[in-house]
Parts: sequence; C-alpha cells; structure tokens
Amino acid sequence: MSYANPPQGRNISPHKLINKELIGEGSFGKVYKATWLAMDADGDEVEEIVAIKVMKNATRAQVLQERNRMTGLYHENVVRLRGMVQKDPCPWLVMEYVENGDLHTNILEWRQDGDTLLRISWHIAKGMKYLHTKGIIHGDLAARNVLLGENDVAKIGDLGYYDAQNSSDYYNYYGGGMPCPIRWMSPENLPYWSSERGLIEQSVKKSYEGDVWAFGVVLFELWSRGELPFAGYSNTEVCSFVLSKKKPTHFFKVHMRQHMRGLMHSCWQFDPNKRPKFYRIVQHFERIVGFEPEEDDSDEDEGSDSASCYSSSSETDYY
Repeated sequence: MSYANPPQGRNISPHKLINKELIGEGSFGKVYKATWLAMDADGDEVEEIVAIKVMKNATRAQVLQERNRMTGLYHENVVRLRGMVQKDPCPWLVMEYVENGDLHTNILEWRQDGDTLLRISWHIAKGMKYLHTKGIIHGDLAARNVLLGENDVAKIGDLGYYDAQNSSDYYNYYGGGMPCPIRWMSPENLPYWSSERGLIEQSVKKSYEGDVWAFGVVLFELWSRGELPFAGYSNTEVCSFVLSKKKPTHFFKVHMRQHMRGLMHSCWQFDPNKRPKFYRIVQHFERIVGFEPEEDDSDEDEGSDSASCYSSSSETDYY
C-alpha cells in the first residue's frame, strides 16, 4: 500500500525502515531498497517501498542542501523526497522508489521504438521545465540520473549529489576537487577554457543553459542506444573537442527524426543565449509530436526568449 503525499523532508526513524537491500554502490555512496513503515492521514500504519541514499564523503551540509532543494517538489517527472534519517556522520535521504531503474541501464538492455523514445524525452523536458520554474539548476542531467517508473514514465533524480554507480563518467579537476560530468557539460561551464597557450583551468559552473546542453546529450544517449558521449577519448580531449565546437555526433552517427535532430543541435548552440528554454522544448513535443499540453503550460514559465528549437545552419552538423 502506498503512502500518498507524505510531508516531505520529515525525519524518519531508522527503525521504521525494514528489509533493506543494497541495489547500488559506487565511489560516491550506496543506494538501498527498503520498506518504510509509515503512517497515513488517519494514523494507520502503511507500508511503502522506498530508496535510501547513503552518501560517502558528503558533509551534513551537502545532504541538508539536497533535502532542502527537494522539499516541496511535486511533479510526476521528478523523483520525490520522502524524508531524512538522522545518522552520524551523514544523514540518509529517503526517496520515492522507482521500480524500473535508471534510463541508461534500460536503453542498453532494450530496443524501444522511436515513439517510446519521444515520450521519454518529453517526460524529461517536462521535469526539467518544472525544476527551472522552481529556480533549481540540476547540474548533472544525464540518462544515468533519470529513472523509469511504471509504463516507462521518466523521473529526474539526483538533484544535488552525483550518481553513486557511475563514477567513471566523472572527472576530478584540480587533482581532487568536486567531480564534474565533463561529457555532459556545456562549453562555458567546463573546468577549462581555451587560449593560445592551450587549456587554462577555471572554476566549474552550473547554469540553466548548461542543463539544456545536457538535455541534448541525453537525446544523443537515447537515440544512440546508450553510447558514451565522445567514447574512446580522455576527458581533457573532450574539453578540447567541446571548446572547438565538436559535438558527440562528430564521432558517432545517430539515426533520428529530422525534427529531433534539429532540437538536439539547438541544445548544443555554442552561445548559451541561443539555446531554447525548457518551456519551448516542451512545446516542441506538444506542437510537433502532438503530445497533450500540461494544464499549467505557459510561455512565461521560464521567462520569454527568442531561441528556437532548431539550430542555426552555422552550427549544425547533421551526422
């Protein structure tokens, strides 16, 4: 029985989490599946299957920051927070359990048709539109951080900390700083910038426009059936490629509908101001593909902009 719409961010007793089962482990932490003995609105005990994130090397402040970011988020395409377990030295986060696992693992294992890929892409765009209207920059959007629920409903997760199972996709800059997902990062947010002397280190940034770039990479992951962006090249080489306006499609051809190819490349505009906002991307799926608009669909959700969902000819590389 599911515990519908519990208060988010609440403290949960560890004794109320039973039947814990390890379902994921990596250099950033562990993820467990468990049964939460919760209380419904009438005070009756009910059971809900949840996921528990136990972060390694994270500070209490970082966990609290993620808890605060997720509290109050209610959208069908965003993983919901259930609560937090006070543990030393680092609290656990208790999340909605999404039964079919992460998108990247799924696309490696199945061969869905183009219509299913379109619908999953639409779900991700809707979830990202919602996060941006709430003032939240994801900063690590990738297929590995999207989960698939019943009927392949996509839900965006990992809003504040990096995925526990895919540390090989990250690059530690400054010899041990915060890991960053180089292959999904926009040129202006990379830990390097290009000069006549080569690559120069700079501070890593996150931005709304960077999330849009990463969405384009997720489209590449979907239609390439899980290909690693810039596979076979080092992270430093990837930085050089991106700064010289090379895209993942320079190295791996993907077969997709023309309107989706145009959308993907519009997300990869080198100038961040020319990338579409997510409300325009959602409109692309509604107007071009024919998906039903959301009730709160509005051109003003993320502010007005003139960026198109089709890339300009000067930056298009149709491979």
